[in-house]
Amino acid sequence: MPHIVAQLQSNNINENVPHGDLDIVFELIKKNPNVTREEMAMSINKTIKTVQRIVNRCEYIEYVGSGDKGQWKVK
Repeated sequence: MPHIVAQLQSNNINENVPHGDLDIVFELIKKNPNVTREEMAMSINKTIKTVQRIVNRCEYIEYVGSGDKGQWKVK
């Protein structure tokens, strides 16, 4: 996982995203691809909007599917 964060740093993707938050989001998705943004937000003690910003800025995370039937995927 640290190697992904290093790549993100070099591409300025997570410019304003704390490293710990990004690591936790990756771990949560890895453990449970069906984790919700709300659950991620509670885990990093941030808002759902902040989680969405983290996901949007990271080209290695995507949501596959629609609504409740989809899941997160780490590329």
